[in-house]
Amino acid sequence: MPTFCTECGTRREGDQSFCTNCATRYDDVVRRDRSAETPDEAAEESVGHGAGWYVGLSVALAVVLIGAVVGGGALLRNRVSSADVTDGPISGVRLNSDGFIVTGEPGDESTPGLEEPSYSEEPSYTEEPQYMPEPTPTYTEETLTPTLTPTLTPTMAPPDLGNATVSVAPEVANSATARAVVALLTGYFTAINERDYAKYRQVLTRGARQTQAEFEKGYRTTNNSQVLVRELAIGEDGRLMATVDFVSTQDAADGPDGQTCTRWTVGKFFEKESSKLRIGKALKGHSSTLAC
Repeated sequence: MPTFCTECGTRREGDQSFCTNCATRYDDVVRRDRSAETPDEAAEESVGHGAGWYVGLSVALAVVLIGAVVGGGALLRNRVSSADVTDGPISGVRLNSDGFIVTGEPGDESTPGLEEPSYSEEPSYTEEPQYMPEPTPTYTEETLTPTLTPTLTPTMAPPDLGNATVSVAPEVANSATARAVVALLTGYFTAINERDYAKYRQVLTRGARQTQAEFEKGYRTTNNSQVLVRELAIGEDGRLMATVDFVSTQDAADGPDGQTCTRWTVGKFFEKESSKLRIGKALKGHSSTLAC
């Protein structure tokens, strides 16, 4: 006797003749009914329709309607063919109320394969790294104004060395004899500009100075300016020598080569006379001129 319906797979309870789910008639009931018929009844049914034909038609229609309404959803979702059902019971396998094949004891209505996935309450995200702002570098305020020291350097002349007539180059300022040289040259150029022969005699040695007549004639129209002591050194004869640049203006008759403006570079030599430092006679080759 079949245990499961060959159409929908519903377990058969007792000696039921029709499936309670799809109303399919079990095969053993058909065989019993046919074996109970007499040969004459069987022949009559095969030849003509008879009254049983209407009954059979009604039953067939009922089966179709019940199968379409009740078992249609189950057949579409998980149909079990007759080839999947054997005559013997399948251990641990059954159909639930929705028509799915399930395992386990009755009352366990879980549907395998369709379980909803479980989710945690909140998805876990990787926490983004927190970035700390880079510290702003602190700079120590620098002193922009240099500290001036009162000490003199070779490039800085003493404030009282030099005057309106004679100036001193920075290279000469720290010389021990620079002040005495400036004083003698100031007296010399001032005496010429003022035509002062007495002052002129005081700053020159006896062998270096001209006579008063020569002085008055030679410098009668001369005026000296822009006097610069450019260098102090020891000359070839062992005397102290100052290289001096200056400009002279004069009448053409009194200037070299008829010049009215001349740029001079001369070597002034210094020596002692009567224990005093004076301007001595210059050596040849230590004087040059250029028209301005």
